[in-house]
Amino acid sequence: MGFQLTLGLALNTKKTFENFVLGENNIFFAALKAKIEKPQPFISCISGPSLCGKSHFLQALCHERVYMGVQSAYIELHCLKSMDILKGLEQVSFLCFDHYESLSESSQKILLDFIKSPISAHRQIVISTQSAEIIAHLEQNMPNLIAHQMIPLNCGALEKFLKIKIEERGLSLPEDVQELILKKSQGDMTYIAEQIKKIERHCDTERKKLSLRYARNILEQETLISLDSSI
Repeated sequence: MGFQLTLGLALNTKKTFENFVLGENNIFFAALKAKIEKPQPFISCISGPSLCGKSHFLQALCHERVYMGVQSAYIELHCLKSMDILKGLEQVSFLCFDHYESLSESSQKILLDFIKSPISAHRQIVISTQSAEIIAHLEQNMPNLIAHQMIPLNCGALEKFLKIKIEERGLSLPEDVQELILKKSQGDMTYIAEQIKKIERHCDTERKKLSLRYARNILEQETLISLDSSI
């Protein structure tokens, strides 16, 4: 029986493949899942901007591996106070390291040494980062690295993404409000997630019914709410 080891952030029960929007990333993810299921040792790094789905994907992978009986760990790197936590991962065969860019240079070196150590040679490891420069650095240190940059979602996938985020927050947005958010987003997933949070906050604070006019007033305000990158 597998277990989940979540360090820094508990696995979100909603962060599964059932509600993950792949879009044009489906070919890469299908190939990666095929490697995972063999099982075949590998190191992969996924890059992309905040709120593009990296954390969701890593957590979904851990959920799936645990279900299959594989010892798995999801590590939220920007929550760590010390890299000593790596000493407890010797027996874990599937590892996901989220937000690599949040580590200091010295901590990055410690993690790289851990990943490249002989004990990690038979593991499956997935890393996420927002930085293309980090991808290049990792490729220099690990020639066999499988790298992928998240491809932006098309219109149909964005609509699905919007509906998932609305459902996650327990909101009920009229269709015309959803259309307004999609139109103003210009294909930006970060914008969509920020605006849903913004609408939720205003409705809770002002206790007003959400109409198209009220939603438009909210969306046209210049100040955006900073969201946690785990969305």
